[in-house]
Amino acid sequence: MAGTVPGQPKGCGLETLTYDAGLANGARVVTEQCKMQHKLKDDSRYPDGVGQNLYIYSSTVFTKGINWTAVIDSWYAEYKDLDWPFTNTGSKQVGHYTQLVTGNTSKVGCDCVHWKENNFIKVLVACNYGPAGNFDGVEHYKTC
Repeated sequence: MAGTVPGQPKGCGLETLTYDAGLANGARVVTEQCKMQHKLKDDSRYPDGVGQNLYIYSSTVFTKGINWTAVIDSWYAEYKDLDWPFTNTGSKQVGHYTQLVTGNTSKVGCDCVHWKENNFIKVLVACNYGPAGNFDGVEHYKTC
């Protein structure tokens, strides 16, 4: 999909994301709370911080596993509201997307939890990214 996102420039020199167990353990700190609330665990490898995306959904039926495509697609769909290269778009949410495409982010670790609340099965997903992206005034990635 390189260079095919409408309204977004083609990127060059982007890092390849690899799984990181330490970042996943940090994500578990969030999911164990069973709340849609950011909680970043310090990671000495990333002095400028760790990025984090959250996703929650409910169902009346328990399904084993997570629909990761739906999770990532929901974050990715925010590209439509991003006026490149700015993160701050007023009331529109784009931080999930910009964290996904931040060029210097090289590690990701995720965790998820299911729990029953009233008559619903809730699912919370947390993904931590190292290093963090989403700094206003800083390009999200190098463009070609």
